[in-house]
Amino acid sequence: MSAFKISIQQFDTPYEVAPEVLVLEGSSGHEQVQNWHSFDAFIYDCIVKAKSVLKESDVQQPLIWLLPALPFQTDHKTLFINSLQQRYGIAVEQMIFEGANAIHSAIALAKEQNFSAFDVVAIDGVFKASKHNGFEYLGIAACKAYVEFTQVGWALQSRACVLLWI
Repeated sequence: MSAFKISIQQFDTPYEVAPEVLVLEGSSGHEQVQNWHSFDAFIYDCIVKAKSVLKESDVQQPLIWLLPALPFQTDHKTLFINSLQQRYGIAVEQMIFEGANAIHSAIALAKEQNFSAFDVVAIDGVFKASKHNGFEYLGIAACKAYVEFTQVGWALQSRACVLLWI
């Protein structure tokens, strides 16, 4: 079970652009910069985005969450964990605070737990480099995907875009 198949079920960015456009062409440059308020507001926005991406009836498999990397914000992580547990009743062990690009950690956790398939929700802030050697905050993006382990190859599937290696 070293190969896997990922099926993206929902992809929600803070601006309107299809996943295929982001992957193949990059961002459009028409994104609108948001005012950064605080980590409290950021966590609240992440929770709201989680509710928009995942309905309770959607969960058919074990669920792993890829959440923003908050290495020094213990209070914010605790608030985030408590909020998600109250809403979805999920285990802390299935929350990975490494950022939304930590799918490799989710796959390792799923192998360790002997999941044959699992759902994953990835939520993170979207930033872009600014002209002033900093970053501009664009908002929150989220993705819900289904991951299944297979015997050969791996596939990435998103709406009309399918990539397959065998």
